[in-house]
Amino acid sequence: MEAWADAFPNCADLEQYAATIMKNPIKSGCSVVIAIRSSGLCSDDFLDTIKLSNTKNWFQAPGSPITTVLEHELKHNANTRWDSTYGMMDCLIELCLLVNYFLGLPNHCELKKLKLSNWQWIVLGNKHKILDVPHVVHHLVSSEKQPHLGWLVPYFKLFMTGWEEL
Repeated sequence: MEAWADAFPNCADLEQYAATIMKNPIKSGCSVVIAIRSSGLCSDDFLDTIKLSNTKNWFQAPGSPITTVLEHELKHNANTRWDSTYGMMDCLIELCLLVNYFLGLPNHCELKKLKLSNWQWIVLGNKHKILDVPHVVHHLVSSEKQPHLGWLVPYFKLFMTGWEEL
């Protein structure tokens, strides 16, 4: 917690952030994705909600332009691929406005308990930023047909400086 002390001028915020980390918001986000994708009807309803929200311009913060939600499904977290967690979080964060709205709809009252708090979204976003560094480096290294050790040194430096800049 001491490493984060400068990021939170208010001690109560630091304690809330730490408590949220302990509740595992990535697992909570994964539960949301599994619940929405658990049935074809629920998944179709989610996509219909995206289309309707874009048609009716539902997501607009005061003084901001209207947010158009991309029409795609939430991605699963697959245990067989290390970066699937990043992909699941990326999609979930991109659709955060719609996800919280959808989970609060009366016809999905059984999903309301899965709604993520503001602190959970903040922690999820921070963990996404942390995973963004290895994700970028992984894709750069993967683009090389035959990577050599000498080529990997700059990628390793990119990896280290990326995390140091966080």
